[in-house]
Amino acid sequence: MNHEAEKILDDLAGSIGVRIESERQEVEVRFLQSPSHTDGARILFYEFQGRIVYEKLSAVRGNFWRLTDAGYYERVDDILTTTSETLCNSINATLANLSKTADPKTTRTLYERAGAALKRAKTREFLSGVLAIFSEFVFEKVLPAAWNAVPQCLPCNDAILDFSGQSMIARPPKAGE
Repeated sequence: MNHEAEKILDDLAGSIGVRIESERQEVEVRFLQSPSHTDGARILFYEFQGRIVYEKLSAVRGNFWRLTDAGYYERVDDILTTTSETLCNSINATLANLSKTADPKTTRTLYERAGAALKRAKTREFLSGVLAIFSEFVFEKVLPAAWNAVPQCLPCNDAILDFSGQSMIARPPKAGE
């Protein structure tokens, strides 16, 4: 980060009374100031931690899977749109938070930076770079284990098929299944 960017970040975080409370907020402020693939991937990781996994199909291809409220994974068909919306929401929320206490000169700088960040968060090439890093954060080596954490059981829409006994039984799900 260059000296001018550090000064602006210090102004935003310190002199206008905005206290950065968490690492996530720090990453979001940094992303607003100067969008990078790594910060974008970290924002996605904070947002989707434990709810999205990545299945590597080859060296350059793979699928993202989202954990549903019912406890099973479904394929995310439009990951670029999901990524863009998440990053844009983060930029807008950070801008709203920082501009509450900013002076007019700083507010103008904030809006200029936010506009550039929003533009970048909507380009396919940038989103592809963010997803390449994010996929490493959520890569699942043993995907069937993520789908079915209980051995010898198969989750279905209306029951759990349990093969642990002498014969298969259909039973209601227990907590965590």
